[in-house]
Amino acid sequence: MREQAKILICVHKKYDVRNDELYMPVHAGKALSKLDLGIQGDDTGDNISEKNPYYSELTVHYWAWKNLKKVDYIGLCHYRRYLDLSSIKEKGKIEFNKIFSKYDIILSKRIIFATSNALHFTELTTREDLIILINVIRIHYPKYEGALIDNLYNTNMTASYNIFLTSWNHFEDYSSWLFSVLSLVERNIKPSGYNRLKRILGYMGEILLPVYCKTNGLKIKYLHIVSNPDMKKVLSIKSVISNMAKCIVFKICWGYIRRKKPVVEDSVVVGLKNDGIDIVE
Repeated sequence: MREQAKILICVHKKYDVRNDELYMPVHAGKALSKLDLGIQGDDTGDNISEKNPYYSELTVHYWAWKNLKKVDYIGLCHYRRYLDLSSIKEKGKIEFNKIFSKYDIILSKRIIFATSNALHFTELTTREDLIILINVIRIHYPKYEGALIDNLYNTNMTASYNIFLTSWNHFEDYSSWLFSVLSLVERNIKPSGYNRLKRILGYMGEILLPVYCKTNGLKIKYLHIVSNPDMKKVLSIKSVISNMAKCIVFKICWGYIRRKKPVVEDSVVVGLKNDGIDIVE
C-alpha cells in the first residue's frame, strides 16, 4: 500500500521531533555518529552518510532518494525548521493531490540579503568554490547556466535550508541532477578544516534547488519556516521593514547591473589553475 506523503526530519542529536504518518525523523550522518537516537539512520542501503560533514542535510535527501520508494509526495525539513503547512490545510487536513494540481513544489519563504546571493555565499565558503560550481554547470549542464548566474548575481533572495515538499517524480528528477552536479564539484573542491566551511556541498544544494525550479519552469508555492510543525509564522513589522530595506539597498547598489557571467578575480583564476582547474570563459 502506497503512503501518500512523507516529510523527513533531519536530526543529528537528541531532540523532541514529530514521528507520525506524515513526519519521519532520520539521523543525519549516522555513519559518523556514536549516538543511538532510536530512529532511522541515513546509513542504510545505498547511502552517503559518511559525507555528512560536507553534504549536511543532503545525506538524508540522498538516502530518501535511493531507499524510500513507496510515497507519492516527499519533503525535507530540519529538527528545528519546518514548513508552516497551516495555510494549505483544509479542515485540519492537507489535500496533497489538490495542492499539487496547482503547484509543482513548495519551498521555504525566500531569505532576503543586503547583498547578492553570490556575495553571501562567498562569505560562507570561498570564491574558488563558487567558480568551481559555475564551471561544472557551464560545462556539463549548460541549460542551467543562465538561471544559476541570475540567481547568484542578479538577486538577493533565495529559498534556503534545502527544505522542500514536492511530488516523487519531481523529487527523483531533481535528485538525479543535484547529486550528479555535486559529485562533479566534489572532485575539485578543497575541503576546509573549519566545520562551517566543510558543509560546502550542502550550501551548494541551497543554490541549486531554486535554479532547478526556474530552469524547468516549476510552479512554486513559498511557505514560512517555523520552529515547530504545529506553529504558525507571525510576521513582525520589524522584519517586514528590514526586508524592504534590504531590497532597496540591493536595488540601489546592485540592481542596475544585470550580469550574464560570473565575477572571477585574477587571483581566483591563478589559484584554481595552480590546483589544476582551468576556468572556461
